[in-house]
Amino acid sequence: MRYLLIVLIFFSLNCKGQHIFSEKSAKHKRFALYTLAIGLDAVGDALNDEGHKDWGHACNALSIGTHLYIPFDQDLQGLFISNSSQLAEFGKNVLIYSGIRFAIFNLIYNSVRGLPLNYVGTTDFIDRSGMNNSLFLKGITLTLVISLNYK
Repeated sequence: MRYLLIVLIFFSLNCKGQHIFSEKSAKHKRFALYTLAIGLDAVGDALNDEGHKDWGHACNALSIGTHLYIPFDQDLQGLFISNSSQLAEFGKNVLIYSGIRFAIFNLIYNSVRGLPLNYVGTTDFIDRSGMNNSLFLKGITLTLVISLNYK
């Protein structure tokens, strides 16, 4: 596991050194990082629930590493938000991340476990509220989040 951490640190430092050529490529990268972090988290949870603990924990560790890399990639000016444009950008990032998580987490989790894509569990608050069983709603949410990301 420590070797995995060393490799993650090496790649995260190397990725930060890469030059972003345009604002559009930065938006591609943001969307890809959010999707990767959420996807690895869903795969890790599904593998843990299926009994494949080693691979599940590895995917969860990669997800945590990706989550930890995201703030460094976005050139945050500091821990505190000092003006309204930074607050708007922070809110936009939270909205994009939340929308992607709502739209794809259960789909990836169910597909890894071999369940139907529209399977709804009984333990999560969103599962019990009935908001999670509509693939149409998830598709609309993902479409809105993608358009917000590239706005």
